[in-house]
Amino acid sequence: MPRATVQPSDIEAWLGDDWRPSQVEEIVKRIQEWEQSHPDATEVEQAAAWQAIAAHADFLLDLSEVAGQHQLARELETQRRLELRSAVWVLCRFGGLSEAEAARETGMHRNTIHAWATE
Repeated sequence: MPRATVQPSDIEAWLGDDWRPSQVEEIVKRIQEWEQSHPDATEVEQAAAWQAIAAHADFLLDLSEVAGQHQLARELETQRRLELRSAVWVLCRFGGLSEAEAARETGMHRNTIHAWATE
């Protein structure tokens, strides 16, 4: 079932009182256009789009800044994955944790856990 399209009252409640009616109208129009282009979007995708549209309407959308944040997130993801991989290796080798237990605890596929534990 398609979700209902955004209404000005939704945006006003989300944005607060610091926006001019013309800005709210512009944001509503752009969000409605985005919704039509992305009918199957998740809530996370929708939230990101709303944020970008509002930032653009407020002249605060900076592509270089967003790209830099994305790169930092990727680096952090890599670091966290390496930490997890090392924890699996240590606990399976020296901590008595079975690969099956490690797979359950991490929610990862057992083949991945096995590869990490036997490096």
